[in-house]
Amino acid sequence: YTLFSGNYLNWKNSSGSSTTKTRLEIVQEVFSDVIDSTSGVNAALMRFDNKSQSYNKGGYFIQPMQELNDTSRATFKTSVDALSPGGYTPLAETMYEAARYFRGEGVEFGDDTDPGTNHTGVLDPADTSSYKTPIEFQCQQKSIVRLTDGEPTYDSNADSLIQALPDFNNVAGNCSFSGDDCLDEVAHYLHEYDQIGAIEDDQTVTSYMIGFHTDQTLLRDAARKGGGSYFTADNTGELTTAFTKILTEILAVNTTFVAPAVPVNAFNRLTHRDELYFALFRPDRN
Repeated sequence: YTLFSGNYLNWKNSSGSSTTKTRLEIVQEVFSDVIDSTSGVNAALMRFDNKSQSYNKGGYFIQPMQELNDTSRATFKTSVDALSPGGYTPLAETMYEAARYFRGEGVEFGDDTDPGTNHTGVLDPADTSSYKTPIEFQCQQKSIVRLTDGEPTYDSNADSLIQALPDFNNVAGNCSFSGDDCLDEVAHYLHEYDQIGAIEDDQTVTSYMIGFHTDQTLLRDAARKGGGSYFTADNTGELTTAFTKILTEILAVNTTFVAPAVPVNAFNRLTHRDELYFALFRPDRN
């Protein structure tokens, strides 16, 4: 005997239907679900400039760095739902602008963009022509997640600026839009070079890349050199999986500590050994 469930028979005998959505509608739907299921992280949001052709330069911040909670989630989703399709994909220029944000340097493209300009929350209150770096603590995890559905276009305005970053040529080498694109070199620089010298240890940034309806060697190289991962997605399910895996990797750091322990000398309880123990717990995927 072959047995079938009622649900299966209903599906098998139905005519079926399909729903067509634009790429942006898919991104908006997935982003909303991801934001609702994410907590314990701070996030900022950027978009590409929407000016035409050669006037198109870099991108700007539509949401400042803030903790994801019940209040901010609604703000993030409103900003993404308000996006409209159009413009180009200046990948390296926007990556360079993000680098300036992390480094706390002057605004380059974000105050001359369409259909808006930088959110005031990313600017230094004492000098609004500069960014206020989101890097505050030595042990912060810092990441960039780049989503694009196209190859780099009109992406040469930052070539000389990128080359002028401190020690850039020694760290990442030469690059230009005409030869390749500087996206992977900027990702490499962010991952290998200390971005904030005033804070102890090397403050570096990890880059993750998502190709939405596009699979590019450039994005793969940028993720590899940036210390992150590369994902491709062609539909809602694959895009959700990409975001979920990236967030899992970002959160998989040693974040839980207990009080340090000093071992007692078993033979003389009046003295202690010259050792100090810290217990660290690493989150697991399961």
